[in-house]
Amino acid sequence: MKLLKFALSALLACCLAACDSSSIEVNENSGQEIYNNTKGTYVGNILVDNIPQKINITISENLTVKPLPMKPILERVFTDEAQLNQALSSAQNISLSAPIIQMSVASGYIYFLMEETDLAVDVTVDGKPYKVFALMYLETLYKMDTSTLFLNMNVKELTCDGKSYDVSTNKINYFVDSAQKQK
Repeated sequence: MKLLKFALSALLACCLAACDSSSIEVNENSGQEIYNNTKGTYVGNILVDNIPQKINITISENLTVKPLPMKPILERVFTDEAQLNQALSSAQNISLSAPIIQMSVASGYIYFLMEETDLAVDVTVDGKPYKVFALMYLETLYKMDTSTLFLNMNVKELTCDGKSYDVSTNKINYFVDSAQKQK
């Protein structure tokens, strides 16, 4: 898994480096055509506890991920297993939608950067409601010749009912290494 994370990060870094030095000339019309060709729904997996969980990633005006597996986030807040299970049970079918703010095209890849987005999730544990907020950072790489999407999501900040949780030293990352476009 760590090798996969490193490979995805290296691929994203290479794409960004390529964007700086050898970008394809993209004008407004060709850029819109490229963007329109990437729109659609992709299906991939996120590993949670080494178990793949199927997700859908939709590119339209925003990038939307659903259902977002909540265990990596909620297990930081609810460390007791019974409380975690209650929180997970009350947080079903969560989706995350983030506006696309940048698109770069280089060497057969399209790089999308999304606006940092707050994910707000209401959970109930022991009959008490909690509000969990996670500030999410998303970036996506699309390989044009295979219609394959790579997604990297990171939690930058995490709070529950005003209490902050450290995510700087023990990061919460989500990776999708090969989502395929659905016809």
